[in-house]
Amino acid sequence: MITVLTVDDEPTLLEVGRLFLERMSDITVETASSGKEALELLGGRPYDAIIADYDMPEMSGIELLHIVRSRFGDLPFILFTGKGRESVAIDALNAGADFYLQKGGDPRSQYVELASNVRQAVRRKLAEDAIRHKIILLTSPETETESLTFYDVFSIDDIQKIQDAFSSATGVASIITELDGTPITKPSNFCHLCNNIIRKTEKGQKNCYISDAVLGRYHPEGPVISPCLSGGLWDAGTSISIGTRHVANWLIGQVLDEQADYDRMLLYADEIGADRVAFEEALALVPRMSRQQFLSVSEALFIIANQLSLQGLQNVKQAREISRREKIEQDLQAANEQIARAEEELREQINEIRQANQYARHQEQQYQALFMHMSDGHALREMITDGGVVTDYRFIDVNPAFEELIGKSRDKIVGMTGSVVFNRTPPPSLELFTNVYKTGTPTIRVIKHPILQRDIRISVFRPYEGVVSTILSRL
Repeated sequence: MITVLTVDDEPTLLEVGRLFLERMSDITVETASSGKEALELLGGRPYDAIIADYDMPEMSGIELLHIVRSRFGDLPFILFTGKGRESVAIDALNAGADFYLQKGGDPRSQYVELASNVRQAVRRKLAEDAIRHKIILLTSPETETESLTFYDVFSIDDIQKIQDAFSSATGVASIITELDGTPITKPSNFCHLCNNIIRKTEKGQKNCYISDAVLGRYHPEGPVISPCLSGGLWDAGTSISIGTRHVANWLIGQVLDEQADYDRMLLYADEIGADRVAFEEALALVPRMSRQQFLSVSEALFIIANQLSLQGLQNVKQAREISRREKIEQDLQAANEQIARAEEELREQINEIRQANQYARHQEQQYQALFMHMSDGHALREMITDGGVVTDYRFIDVNPAFEELIGKSRDKIVGMTGSVVFNRTPPPSLELFTNVYKTGTPTIRVIKHPILQRDIRISVFRPYEGVVSTILSRL
């Protein structure tokens, strides 16, 4: 049943429209006398379509349409008005109206056309919603294949053509069903006995569904071939899967082979309450086929069903790959837009960065000049640890005063460990350096250097993680 909300400021026209439309067996009507009232009703319950007049006080039909589109998306909207200007129709369609219909003429034919427009708009929305739902399922990686159905992956019209062609070429009956035996496709080449006698009885139809479910069970090794659990005719079935999900059964059969037991089959007519004479006459019309030929047809069915399963899985993967690429493109576009928005800001920061770099270079030059020309010995040492225990240090850099102080050239110091430079293990002042390395607390001490054999003042600090800086001064 289609529920329509009609909006018009003239009560007589609202009532006339309701009477005409509700004469259609598939339409019910609720009314609103203004756009404001219509919006209140729309906020309280769902409607399948809206029919609105154009010229109304306070809020026109076009204004109502704009609000409906912003709040309720693609809800079918038909502008039904006495205004006949071409500009009104253009405004309505540009604003997103599904149809524009002018009032006037024979009321009966006019409302028949209006009802037709309503049905068409509602059917179109339902189809679009179904497509969107299918796209969401096919392109959502988190669902994998657990929630997919046969309808989500395959076109039923295309599958019906394949099924009909298979039955026509092989001479067997054919149908695709849900796992419980409920039909998905229309029967192809069903014999009179199964279609019009057995399945017309309550017990016969129930047994057919059970048999279809059993024959179509998941069986990747090959087709399941067996006499039908309902009528006893030879049937076969194979499963259709999407990945690991069993989604449908493809069933064929309704044939008799050379070993058919007619007497036992006739007893089945009494069991399900069918007319025995009609049952016997229909049984005589059932197609005959040798057991070997039916086995060959069943194997062909299994191959085709497997190809359908593979194609279905490929369809899902392809849809998700397309979605993934579209997502990447959208992300790239968003990133490009973000870069473009930041470009101006980056330009403004370039001068600041350039000035900062110049300042840093100036500072570095000053530091290097100080480092190279200071009279005190200066050395940078990288602390060496083993399992968290400081075992040694390695010289990163030294100035000329440090070379002179310990009597070794720079190339024999930088890159070497303290143990090598001073030829002792552990190297001098390792405990002092370790304490500063771990605590970060600068220290100044006067010590008797064990190598230099003189008192010196040593300043130790940690310029950055893992390194200590030492300044040695003669006293």
